[in-house]
Amino acid sequence: MNKRRNNIINLLAHAVPFKGLDRDRLALVAQHTAAVEAKRETEIVAPGSSADGAYFLVFGQVVIALPPKGGAERTVAILEDGACFGLAEMLAAEPHSAGVKASADSLILCVARAPIFALLEESPAFSRELASCVSRQFCALMRTLERQTQSARQRLAGYFLRQRQIRNCDDFALPCSRETISALLWLTPETVSRVLHDFALEGMIRVSGRKVQILNSAQLAEVLAGGI
Repeated sequence: MNKRRNNIINLLAHAVPFKGLDRDRLALVAQHTAAVEAKRETEIVAPGSSADGAYFLVFGQVVIALPPKGGAERTVAILEDGACFGLAEMLAAEPHSAGVKASADSLILCVARAPIFALLEESPAFSRELASCVSRQFCALMRTLERQTQSARQRLAGYFLRQRQIRNCDDFALPCSRETISALLWLTPETVSRVLHDFALEGMIRVSGRKVQILNSAQLAEVLAGGI
């Protein structure tokens, strides 16, 4: 039991927003934390379930999707190592409106509401970190909503520029399959393949499987702006 608890403390020490906490505080949080090893396709959060805590992705990948209502399921976000989810619902005491499923084998820390609220009361630094997490989620949601007004070319250009910004390089591997990216951008896989082909012909990118090289970021930015 002590070994498992120490492992959770060490994982919390590297997870935003707990990084700056001393070991005593981390130990208190660990008492109310479960480390969940989720295989691919495992449901983490069911739509409509109560938000009794928040989730912190140590490694792996999860997909957040709105349940289908007379149509197809709508992918809202794809999260990777270091991301958090469920914070807004927990803070607002609202049920989860979206479902979360592991899209790769993942390790997730599930932290109960009580220690998070206690830290909000006593630690300004923790409060700022938590606010940053919620703000990033809000900004990501705004980008998702903005896509509805964009063309397919703009959506793909924006996606590649965002990946370039996150990875700080022009060469990277796509974090998921084209089918998953299509769902995230609310496009069909056929449309994504066609636009990728067009971008390659126009000299903006080079694609080999999941590997992407951005050749002309300025041109991609012009596409995103609606110029071409």
